[in-house]
Amino acid sequence: MYKNVLNAINTMYSNPQKGLNVVEGESISLTAYEEKALPVRHSAGGFGKGNYKYDLSYTLSFLFKDGKIRINSPVFECKRWYEGTYKPTSGWGSSGWTTLKLVKGDRDRVAIYDKNGKLLLEDTASGLNDHFNSVLKQIMEKSQKINNW
Repeated sequence: MYKNVLNAINTMYSNPQKGLNVVEGESISLTAYEEKALPVRHSAGGFGKGNYKYDLSYTLSFLFKDGKIRINSPVFECKRWYEGTYKPTSGWGSSGWTTLKLVKGDRDRVAIYDKNGKLLLEDTASGLNDHFNSVLKQIMEKSQKINNW
């Protein structure tokens, strides 16, 4: 199983060795980055709602023991680049990265859940689940088709 999953990952990513951390026969951790992987619709600083595409960086961990596989919950970060805007009274605003938080903190503008666990961005939560389920499904399907000889 270990070798099949490792081979499947190697066929799916353009430079997998850069993001792989392995313990031979026991575990595989894959760190990956996908640009504009997650569409998110949220408020745009008081100007209604806007559609944004967030970059997604994540780590998937696979553990192997006694002929079984365990896949841990992914660790991830969603962020996007924003351009500063011009305001006649103050000039150009700053540009930079903004992060979509999983749980909203006191100073966060956008998050998937509030601090009480209420879902704020249902489409985003579904999009993340769908994305990770799709990646894992591809890895598992490819690993079952690997021809060991």
